Amino acid sequence: MLRSKIWVVGSLLAAGLGQPVVAAELLVWGNQGSQASIVSFLESSGHTVTNLGNVAPTTAELANIDVAIELRAEGNSDVAAWVSGGGCLITEWTGAAWALDTANLLEATVSSA
Repeated sequence: MLRSKIWVVGSLLAAGLGQPVVAAELLVWGNQGSQASIVSFLESSGHTVTNLGNVAPTTAELANIDVAIELRAEGNSDVAAWVSGGGCLITEWTGAAWALDTANLLEATVSSA
């Protein structure tokens, strides 16, 4: 399972390098000013993207998702359960703080330097 998660994330990154990409089902939410541009880039790279705006997804919305992307937002118990069950979550800024400190998805903490 971990190997496939790394491969999917790697394929997302490869899109920006002009490499072939295997399409994935992605879900994006958050408070990022450039969120529409991020969604557009991912879609133009061949991915199917569901943009929830600033609302965290439900269990039903996560059901067939390969990768969830949390942009400057917090998750919820549905997201935490999905990740704990093997889901792949990409976070940024406050999303990372939520995943680490609130949802305790890793044994780590966020510090401000």
